[in-house]
Amino acid sequence: MVDVSMVEVRLLDGVRLLVGGTEVELRGDRTRALLARLALDRGSAVSRDVLIDDVWDGAPGKSGAGALRVQVKRLRDQLSPLGIGHVIETTPDGYRLVEGVTTDVDTVEQAIADATGEQASAAALFERFTQLARAIRGRPLDGLEDLFFAVAAAGRLTRLQTVAATSYARVCLAEGRAEQAESLLVPAMGRSPTDEGLTATYIDVLTALGRNRDALAVAHRLRSELAEVGLVPGDDILQREQAILNPAPAAPVPVAAGLTGRR
Repeated sequence: MVDVSMVEVRLLDGVRLLVGGTEVELRGDRTRALLARLALDRGSAVSRDVLIDDVWDGAPGKSGAGALRVQVKRLRDQLSPLGIGHVIETTPDGYRLVEGVTTDVDTVEQAIADATGEQASAAALFERFTQLARAIRGRPLDGLEDLFFAVAAAGRLTRLQTVAATSYARVCLAEGRAEQAESLLVPAMGRSPTDEGLTATYIDVLTALGRNRDALAVAHRLRSELAEVGLVPGDDILQREQAILNPAPAAPVPVAAGLTGRR
């Protein structure tokens, strides 16, 4: 029996299962949907009624309870030869993914928390975020777009990726890697074009690259998109615009002590 700490479910780049760092094939869309739904509430029980409604999108056929039992057995049958059949636990009113199983969502959330708390060095954070690049850039719950629960959850997970991309980019800036930060933020901006924290960081990256005109264009585009819904950019964007348009005068160069000019 494999320790549950060796099991990871990845949701930010499709739906994938890893055991000891090695990816395991999951056969069947319904199997992947069931595992994903349990992983979204990892450690907590999900009722049979919720699972039936979500995994079959409200149309389980004549016997939803029977269909669920069959699907749980199929999932366990795939997991048991790997020594991890026990990670799907039966509860009085449903099923749960046992505590100790990790997800890439947990890992990304912890990296964001560490970056926000400034408890780790920029170099250490850069290494961690780099290892998570696939999760940050991936398509959450890819392949389950036909299920309403997956569409709703993917929206939440995309917002998490936006926060992660913003944190990763700021770490890149601290490490003097503005070009890498830009390559990360371009797809993130495509997914979340009106996120002001992300946009502010993108403006900082473009400014660091000496591309002030592009930075102003990004701010202008945000202003236009927000105006369509009756909103205006916040202070973070306005302050960056003003800093570009009205740069602070350069400090005078001090004259070295003892240096005299020609007479």
